[in-house]
Amino acid sequence: YPCRQYLIAAVPSLLLGRDLTALRLGFAMPFLLGVLLFWAGAHESWRRLPGGGAAAALATLSVPAFPYAIDHLRWYEQSVFPLSATLAAAGWLLIATRRPTFPVLLGLGWIGALLGCSYTPALASTGLLTVALIGLAAASWRRAERGLALGWLATTTTINGKTAHSFQTRL
Repeated sequence: YPCRQYLIAAVPSLLLGRDLTALRLGFAMPFLLGVLLFWAGAHESWRRLPGGGAAAALATLSVPAFPYAIDHLRWYEQSVFPLSATLAAAGWLLIATRRPTFPVLLGLGWIGALLGCSYTPALASTGLLTVALIGLAAASWRRAERGLALGWLATTTTINGKTAHSFQTRL
């Protein structure tokens, strides 16, 4: 599998040494990052709605309620990466639809590229993210926001280029 998915998971072992706590923390960190990014995106996107903050919190808290999430998190291995990266990409996408600035699109491109280079089940989320970004680019183009449309397309190209490049190590 592509080694890029282990960048965040390796940080605790680099700082704390090679032990069980660092291993477990390394695989819990991407999940916590994904959940927090999802909450931030949902909160940003829904805050103007009545009860939007509560809905964002409820949506975020419902993720660990599914046995899939907790089982894969307790195994402390790469099977948690697709869920973690999908949550993070969904959060970045929700933030980007509200504030499509260059740093936000860069963050979305980075996490989307990580999604494309993650464990193989994450490829479905990469495809869904691509469709959403192309839809946002088309909507921006129709509104004559050409710069924003090109920003969405650049993000899509970055994500899919890195995903295509990851197939050199998958096969």
